[in-house]
Amino acid sequence: MKAILGLANSIPNARVISVDYSRQAVSKEFFGSRRRLPPKDCVGGPFYAYFYGLNQAAHNLVLHSDSDMFYGGGSQTWVAEAIEVLDAYPNVVVVNPNGSPIRNAEESHDPRIKGVLRTKSGGRALIFDQISTRHFLINKQKFIEKLGPVQVVPTSLTRGFVRYVRYGFPNAQQPEISISTSMQARGLFRLDILGLFSEVLFGQCRQGAEDHPSSYS
Repeated sequence: MKAILGLANSIPNARVISVDYSRQAVSKEFFGSRRRLPPKDCVGGPFYAYFYGLNQAAHNLVLHSDSDMFYGGGSQTWVAEAIEVLDAYPNVVVVNPNGSPIRNAEESHDPRIKGVLRTKSGGRALIFDQISTRHFLINKQKFIEKLGPVQVVPTSLTRGFVRYVRYGFPNAQQPEISISTSMQARGLFRLDILGLFSEVLFGQCRQGAEDHPSSYS
């Protein structure tokens, strides 16, 4: 905690806020009612805190990252490119950093990928109909307007009861499941992009490996 506060104090206009679990405005903004939201999900992870953070964000564009994420690729313009993607596609409500070169859906062997999109700026993006709360970039106004009221998705009665009795955890699945369910119901998507600079860099490395395979063994 001291390290976080020290870093925040070194950045002009940075804020560190404590989560206020009594704010009904958070539930009203994202869930369309003033019902009390679960503080945690059924496995003990944060639930309310994600939405509180978005509610308290001072700006419309919000870039979230868990503290244990590592990023590579070398792109110096990723945020600007991601904002362009958010603005260009009405049904895209989330943009994520992609962790590796984007080829095609078949090569990835990931059933969650719905396809590969050539963006208007010339890059490529993987298409998903679900969100990850590990990291994301959103336009908060667009996010709320497109998603509409999100619903807390419960677990099965048996699992929910056992976890409540044993650990005291609420009967609520992870927040990404609540958001993803609303995305799928409304035909909304997330795009994962690597960044144009990184695509060019990886493309050169891949071509070099194909031209001189022994050099990259």
